[in-house]
Amino acid sequence: EQVCQQQPTHDCNTVYDTVVDLVPRQECNTVHNQQCRQVPRQQCNTVQVPKVDYVQEQQCDQVPEQVCNTVNEQVCNTEYEQECSTTYEQECRTDYSQECSTTYEQECTTVTDRQCSTTYEKQCHTTT
Repeated sequence: EQVCQQQPTHDCNTVYDTVVDLVPRQECNTVHNQQCRQVPRQQCNTVQVPKVDYVQEQQCDQVPEQVCNTVNEQVCNTEYEQECSTTYEQECRTDYSQECSTTYEQECTTVTDRQCSTTYEKQCHTTT
């Protein structure tokens, strides 16, 4: 008679697992920034300035003077003396002078910077 029994058997299989790792990756991009600063600039203008000078001038006039001498008879004659005086005259003219002032102008430049950041991306591989 035949007897049946269950006997365990050994069955082997290869199993594959998927492993996910996060791998760092650096990403860089170029950023343009505008930088501005105040730049001094000197500005000059020619201006008219009235100028007054006082000029000294000597002025002389003939002034008659009667001189009398007593002699046996009186003889009179007119003599002339020079009388001088100093007068001042005003002399005006326009002078030109230069006036300067500093003004500020804004000067801007574009500066290129490189900015980097680290991102993580998934990398999958199969292990046995």
